[in-house]
Amino acid sequence: MSEIGTLLDRLGEQATVCRSLIREMHELQRSLRDEAKEARALMAAMRECVSETAHAEVARSVEAAIRLQLDELGKETHKAMRTTTRKIFAEFDSLVNPLYGVLGMMELIANNEARRRKEAEEDGDESGD
Repeated sequence: MSEIGTLLDRLGEQATVCRSLIREMHELQRSLRDEAKEARALMAAMRECVSETAHAEVARSVEAAIRLQLDELGKETHKAMRTTTRKIFAEFDSLVNPLYGVLGMMELIANNEARRRKEAEEDGDESGD
């Protein structure tokens, strides 16, 4: 019986060790659950951060592209305005130049008439003297 008693004592010790190991495993399991929960929270925060960073990066890219396109549009608009202004001035000149010719002729006619009147007046003064 002493062997049985020894075996029972060893069995009791083994049971105590097993219970201790089971407690340790439960504590480790709780710890792992806590770590997993913390890791999920960190992943969610990282996703949000990445999402915000990606959103900000996309916004910067879009803003840069829009700014570039607006600059190009401004240059093209300025170029078109200069071209159109030149065309308008050319058209104005083509309309005004004949008028200058007509005005010049009218001025010449008016000057001739004024000179004839003056000559006629001078002739009248000479004949009346």
